[in-house]
Amino acid sequence: MTAAARDVRVPMRIQHALFECCGVKLAEAQTKSRANRLAIARHGLSYFLWRRYRLSTVEIGRLLNRDHSTICHSLGLAEASVEGHKSPKCQAIAALIRNLNDAEDTALSHHNRPKEEAALLTGNR
Repeated sequence: MTAAARDVRVPMRIQHALFECCGVKLAEAQTKSRANRLAIARHGLSYFLWRRYRLSTVEIGRLLNRDHSTICHSLGLAEASVEGHKSPKCQAIAALIRNLNDAEDTALSHHNRPKEEAALLTGNR
């Protein structure tokens, strides 16, 4: 586990479930590789973390070893995907985002949540 992963306001078990859902490991997502499967995973994760956990582009960038402006680009592409853009890459990102929602729900339902994790998820800190 990297220091960046520990610093993010998303519980580690949720991070692991999200990366597993994407079929990548944190270390892979943090590489400079532009492989299509990694790029789609980064776009989907960026959008999910931004919408669900209200992480800033800087926080997401820290987790994925990317600059905040790269995360802004990812968010724009992911938003186009969610809005129904028909390119194959956008369709893959939209499907991944749906799967991330399911993976998070599964991870939360299989564990007892400590109070601090519940507060993070609801935004009550």
